Amino acid sequence: MNKKGFFLSLLTTAILIGCGGNDSGSTDSIGSTNPTDSTDSTDSTDSTDSTDSTDSTDSTDSSNNSASSYTFIDEAVKGLYYKTATQTGCTDENGTYVAVPTESVEFYIGMCDDSNNPTLIDNSVLIGLVEKPYSKTTPFHLQISESNATGVDPITVSTILKSLNFSADIEKLDLSGLLLNENGVDVRNTLQTLIESPSTDATAVLDASLFSDIELANRDVTSTFKHSAFLNEATVQSELISTFGENNAATIFSPIAIAGKRVAMSDGTVLQFAETYTGDGSYFSHAGSVSVSTLNYGVEWGIYGPSSGENLGKLRINDGAKFDKTIEPVSLGSSFWIVSVNGGSQEVWAVTK
Repeated sequence: MNKKGFFLSLLTTAILIGCGGNDSGSTDSIGSTNPTDSTDSTDSTDSTDSTDSTDSTDSTDSSNNSASSYTFIDEAVKGLYYKTATQTGCTDENGTYVAVPTESVEFYIGMCDDSNNPTLIDNSVLIGLVEKPYSKTTPFHLQISESNATGVDPITVSTILKSLNFSADIEKLDLSGLLLNENGVDVRNTLQTLIESPSTDATAVLDASLFSDIELANRDVTSTFKHSAFLNEATVQSELISTFGENNAATIFSPIAIAGKRVAMSDGTVLQFAETYTGDGSYFSHAGSVSVSTLNYGVEWGIYGPSSGENLGKLRINDGAKFDKTIEPVSLGSSFWIVSVNGGSQEVWAVTK
């Protein structure tokens, strides 16, 4: 929701990069104590650790042009209309949709009727698009549209899905039969504008008045909403953590978990970690580079090493100026990371590559 208000307020530590490293590793400069060593600089394609390597979120092999089944999860979401170049339909109770691996997929709310058939033509809102289907597709994977590759605010989209839910099942969502343009009420433009403006403070839009309008639009629907108001951000985060936590996940950062990964933070910022890294440092045991979608210059990352004290195993990403995060791992799965940033509350990051 309000990324700057909630998540970015967690960023309180400011430690400079480039202070000049030495052999003892006494500074906090990422990479300065980690000279490149051909035996330690590792390409992630050589990694075999099954816990930390991405698996189920990766799209099916693009050489396969036959349609396959995928799932959309927040919890499992029923009643999302999906559309590709060759496939259309509504996600079922398990969030299942069908797509060809090489095709992009658009997702809409408000187009599936109460029998979960795509008949509500003038009622829809595009919640986002994926350039290729993921076996576990989530709000973290969505960009705004075909023509706008900016990521949606996943917390905003998740709040909409969880709040406009007709299902009483604690592990599933049901948006089939949802009306957004009925009984003299049309909230489509309000929701669409919010989704297309990920920097907007969603709490100023997803308020009691809007929810009352949506209730009025759905006055004659047999099903009733599970909630009586839009869920707050803390509740949404807590439910996402519960949904995306993985068994047997790592609880300490390793270079294998990082190198080559593309990770979507909970505020929509995308981190693309380089394939290679250096090792054998003391303060930072491993270090490398990462591109940040909100910055137009490179940034360094480092994993705190043996001489870093209580920070051992945490990840530091620092540009020496605006982007400075110490990331404590809670659960590092192959598809999702649950982390705490700069000592703040836990949040979900999605591994999308």
